[in-house]
Amino acid sequence: MKKVILVNAVFFSKDDSWHIGQFILRDILKKEYDVEVINFDYLCKTGIINYSNDMKENIRLMGDYLLEKKPEAVGFYTICNAYVTSLKLAEYIKLNCPECFVFLGGPQASVTYHESLEVFPFIDAICVGESELMIKEFINAAIEQDCDFENVNGVAYKKNEGIFYRPNERMLSAEELHFYMIKDFSPFMLNKGDRFNIEGGRGCPYSCSFCTTNSFWGNKYRLKKIDDIIDEIMFMNQKYGISDFAIQHDMFTANRKKIAEFCRKVVDLNKNIDWVCSSRIDVLTYELIDIMDNAKCSAIYIGLETGSPRMQKKIHKRLDLSDAIEKLLYIKANTAIKTTVSFVYCFPDENIRDFKYTIDIIEKLYLEGITGVQLHRFMPLPGTEEMQKVKERLYYDKDVSELTLTNLNNSVVEEYIKKYPYIFSQYYTFDSEVKDRYQYFDIMVGMMEGLSEFYYHSFEFLMKMWGIEQLYFRMKRILKEVRNRELKMGINDNYNNGAEKRILFWSKLLNSFFDNIKLDSNEMYIFDEIKKYEKYKSVFFVEKRKISEVLKFKINLHKWFENEQIVYEDYYIKYKWDNGTVHTIQMKLKEALD
Repeated sequence: MKKVILVNAVFFSKDDSWHIGQFILRDILKKEYDVEVINFDYLCKTGIINYSNDMKENIRLMGDYLLEKKPEAVGFYTICNAYVTSLKLAEYIKLNCPECFVFLGGPQASVTYHESLEVFPFIDAICVGESELMIKEFINAAIEQDCDFENVNGVAYKKNEGIFYRPNERMLSAEELHFYMIKDFSPFMLNKGDRFNIEGGRGCPYSCSFCTTNSFWGNKYRLKKIDDIIDEIMFMNQKYGISDFAIQHDMFTANRKKIAEFCRKVVDLNKNIDWVCSSRIDVLTYELIDIMDNAKCSAIYIGLETGSPRMQKKIHKRLDLSDAIEKLLYIKANTAIKTTVSFVYCFPDENIRDFKYTIDIIEKLYLEGITGVQLHRFMPLPGTEEMQKVKERLYYDKDVSELTLTNLNNSVVEEYIKKYPYIFSQYYTFDSEVKDRYQYFDIMVGMMEGLSEFYYHSFEFLMKMWGIEQLYFRMKRILKEVRNRELKMGINDNYNNGAEKRILFWSKLLNSFFDNIKLDSNEMYIFDEIKKYEKYKSVFFVEKRKISEVLKFKINLHKWFENEQIVYEDYYIKYKWDNGTVHTIQMKLKEALD
């Protein structure tokens, strides 16, 4: 059988995330071809390959690994922050094996198919959008019919110096998704404690102006049959013992009736099943929140995007923000569901007044104990309405690119980015008063979220003293240091920079900042005790101290944290390491002495 390889996007990350669609395509093709799914992040994690800081060496290493398998065709799944790597790898394959058919799929190649085919001669074709209905015909045409795609839907290709594209006639229905349940996950080894991704459906019924979801899925929203999702949960639970599931869908909760049905059936399973999903806040009624909580939904990712009512209209999100905040506070107070609330800033039409609304909401959420807050720099994504607003104003400056777009200090990466601005517009920026004034605000919010387990009360104390905006300006110097460190990290450095190293670096900067804070004597007395308590917690975590220790404090911290009551007394806390978590336990004097 002829060899076909499907390559996952390369993130140079230990998360080794895999894309469900590649397993589906493999299962469709495997009766006629020898199909293998390859994930280089997983291969690095398991020690089969080792990344270096040299991008060219990594491309050679990965390319030779693929070529050793002697494939007839190699396909790459593409997503925005990994597109450069996929292209460089595709180029290496074609250079060293010209007869190998090289094709792309996934969101980034789909929304830039014309431009990508125009400038990258090593790409033979691009599968645009979802590919289940065309993949067999496509691969057969590529391998057996000398790349005759004239009658194949959903493929863009070059012919006689021209670029041709025949759109898909239709997409899969919600009912047809039933036929694409994955049971073979090789090369991945599934472990009982892993969180497992289940496809909940496709598309989004909304039209946010900054998002590429509708460009890829054709504005067709589909929710997988609830019984199919339940069957997949049961299969994975019974075969692998997995009990933690992530429902992969941009808008799993859009149909309240269906999600309530899903929750009831999860409860009826009478299994210890946890699950997470994404949602808009406005589709979550209080009743539905309670139903999801009862069905052991453990986390919801919610995009608020902006705190400005004006910007809500501009980006077509149109959320009622007062209702959104009330629901988030309800979830915090009445359920076991953790929320991650995501914001974006530096939109093309956003001004400082708009962003101050966002700042106010971030501060309110944090002070209410909702620490899972993210702030992302706006990225002008190809094919979006927001991109069209700024396409003539874009310029490249790696110092202000979104932090998730890693490895910008690599000349191999920058070469492509600078040469093809539209294809890699996500790396570009434009002049903005919000960016100029709040360049590192996303870094501060990231630190607040990432260190909330250790330094929540220190941030809380200072935020109540100064407000989050003034806290930002006082922290600006150390935030710039964080940004510069991230930019200087090489691929291997980034891969091996685990949570402990990041927490250690952040903690050192924070402690230096805290130590130089000047407050009045009473406030300083309280802050010093809070700082001492939280600093030791982070040290205990980073150093993985297995022997419990007791520290003495001058005030009752529990009463301060509970209601800001100052009680001057000897107060003892025991620090205990347990399976990657540092627990702090209040102790009486006699217990401490024992």
